[in-house]
Amino acid sequence: MNGFQQIDPDLHQAKELEQAGFFDEAAALYRRLIENHPAENSYLLALAWVYHDGGHKDEALACFRKLFERELRYKVFSGFAFDELVRLYKENGSLDLLVDVCERAVHAQPNDLSLLGDLGDAYMRGGRPRDAVGVFEKMASMDPDAVIVYCYLGNAYVAMGEIELAQGAYGKAVALEPDKKEVFYTRLAEACRKAGCAVSAEKILRDCLRDSENPLLFLDLADIHVELGRVDEGETLLAQAIRMEPVRAGTFLNRFGNSLAKAGLHELAIDYFKQAVKTDPRNPFYYTHLAASCTAIGREDIVAEVLGENNLL
Repeated sequence: MNGFQQIDPDLHQAKELEQAGFFDEAAALYRRLIENHPAENSYLLALAWVYHDGGHKDEALACFRKLFERELRYKVFSGFAFDELVRLYKENGSLDLLVDVCERAVHAQPNDLSLLGDLGDAYMRGGRPRDAVGVFEKMASMDPDAVIVYCYLGNAYVAMGEIELAQGAYGKAVALEPDKKEVFYTRLAEACRKAGCAVSAEKILRDCLRDSENPLLFLDLADIHVELGRVDEGETLLAQAIRMEPVRAGTFLNRFGNSLAKAGLHELAIDYFKQAVKTDPRNPFYYTHLAASCTAIGREDIVAEVLGENNLL
């Protein structure tokens, strides 16, 4: 053999069929290879991908689950099948199965920070923030300098409605990296806003403004005021941001228009999109958002008029 391992002809043909897009035919050959070499994980992994790429998602999942069962028995946890199961379960919304596979992986490797992170995320996605808190607290005790863990912990507290505890967790992140204080607290404010705690988000952002008059903070606050139905205050904040950075007026106007559109205030949003267009008549995104709001209220004539004014019809 001159030092070279002979390649199984079935494997060679299976790879060629796979590359040519003949997934069913390739799958048949991989199944035969597995029958002849049942302990060879690479053939089972290849079959899983052929099933996946051929649109047979259930069969692919079955292969990945079988590989995962094997991974759990190894002292060194490779995690290839685990990673794919996590990704696929997230894609198809199988949250119970996602939690199960993450719990089993952590049971097999209880001190693996990466697996613990996956489990905490699975608990959050599955609506179990209290369980996620326990996981993130364990991670923080294992690695007290892991800044991102305190952010995860804070987000879990937010999901539980424990805003003060969330602020305490984010405060630990700030203590570790004080130069990123604004980044951390805007992240916390966004978590609060998404959880329906807009008032808390507003307070957090106003606290940030004591240290930094960043125009993006004014825009974040403007978005929250729109959500709270305080559009006039949002408009005032938008004007402040534009005064600070007039060169970005179009971007700011477009962003505020999107916030109004999201709140269903399309007529007002149209006014802001039109203002954005005036700052840069060649920006296609402004017209796209303008058209969406016009369509939402049956006023396609408005976008047609604006396009005509700018010689784009």
